[in-house]
Parts: sequence; structure tokens; C-alpha cells
Amino acid sequence: MKKLVSAILLIAIILVTNMVFAASIDVVVDAPSTIEEGTETLTMTISIQNFQDVEEGKTLGFQTTLEYSEDIFESVAVQGENGWEVTYEPSTGVIVGKTTNSQANVVIATLTFTLKNDVTAGTTDNILLNTFILTDDDAVNQTQNYNRQVSIVEATTPGEPDPEQPNGTTGGNQVGINNTTDNGTVAFTNTSNSANSTDNTIKSGNSLPKTGVTSTIIICLAVIVVAGIIFIVRSKTIKLK
Repeated sequence: MKKLVSAILLIAIILVTNMVFAASIDVVVDAPSTIEEGTETLTMTISIQNFQDVEEGKTLGFQTTLEYSEDIFESVAVQGENGWEVTYEPSTGVIVGKTTNSQANVVIATLTFTLKNDVTAGTTDNILLNTFILTDDDAVNQTQNYNRQVSIVEATTPGEPDPEQPNGTTGGNQVGINNTTDNGTVAFTNTSNSANSTDNTIKSGNSLPKTGVTSTIIICLAVIVVAGIIFIVRSKTIKLK
């Protein structure tokens, strides 16, 4: 009997663990790592990719706190994409997004930063998305911090025309424009890190339904309780005999 109860407990733990940790969504935060001196705007995008054990077409939401240097950027405009409703509160830096028809491999928000006119080459800033929470209030509940470093570089100029080249074309020492961007992808990990933020809930008008994982946990607990009762009754029966 003890072996039976132990086996039931082990199965219940495995089921709960798989339900909690199997579902995941990759989040990609993309922005150029360098921009030329004199550039007026910088664009950052947030996209979701690679749904793992997550159904598309469901309600999904995110919340994060934006931080950036006001010595470099004058302002930022946040726009929802592909059916996502996204709001931004400049006084707190909080960005909240929600969709009722989630799709994989799409951009969900665009952040357009306006640079100040007096920003010079050599200046560097880290744009932070702190405590980025992605959840459907069911199987998905992920938290991650994102850090994108941006450096201002000197503007390149076309080379002087070479009189020895035909048609006044430029010589071989012309410097090309650097269009290098950092397109690294950061996958979600199920962590509980909460940097610079104490609010870990999606602030939206309607609460997302909590089913799925809760139902599975209740069923597993019920199985464990029944098995325990059977074990206790069986033990008393054996002692009476």
C-alpha cells in the first residue's frame, strides 16, 4: 500500500510540474546597437515567437517598465501592432499590452525614440524593459528583464571624387555606412526576478480567466487525498486483524 501511495504522489507531482513549466513563448526585443550622430529617431520592436504548448487565438497580455536616458532621448512613442492594444504612461514608464487573438511570430509593439539635437558621438545608453511579464492567466506566466545598449557613432561622409577615376567616381578609400544591428533573441525563462518594479500584475480592465493549471492541481490534490484515506483505512484494518 505504501508503494501505491508513493507512486500516486510521484505521478501527481510530475503532472503538475509539466503543466506549469511546459508552456512558453519566446520574446524578442530588437533595436540597433549603433546609430549615427545626427539621427533623429531610433526604433525598437517587441515581438513574440515560438509558441511552445500554447494555443494561438487566445487572450494574452504583457506589462513592463521602460527606462531610458533623458539626456539622450527627448521622448518615446509606443504603438501596438498586429491587433495588440498597447498603452504607455510616461510618468511611471509602465507599458501594458493586451490582445484577444494572440498569434506567433508577429511584432506586438513598436517604440519610437526621439533623440535630442545635441547628442554627440561616443554617447551610450542602455534602454531597459524591466520586469517584462507575459501571461494568459493560465498556462503562461513568464518574467524577464531586457537590456539593449545603444551607442552614438560619428556620421560617415561620402569620399571625395577621385580625378583619376572615370566619371569622377570616388577612390578606393571611401568609408561605408555601418548598418550593423544586434538581432539577438532572448527566450523566456520562468523566473521571479522583479527589478525596479513591485507590480507583477497585468493592469487591464478585464481579468484573464484562470483555468487549466488550477484545474489540474485540484484534480491531483483530490487523488492524493483519496489515496491517503485508502492507505489509512487499510492500515487500521490490518491492525484490527
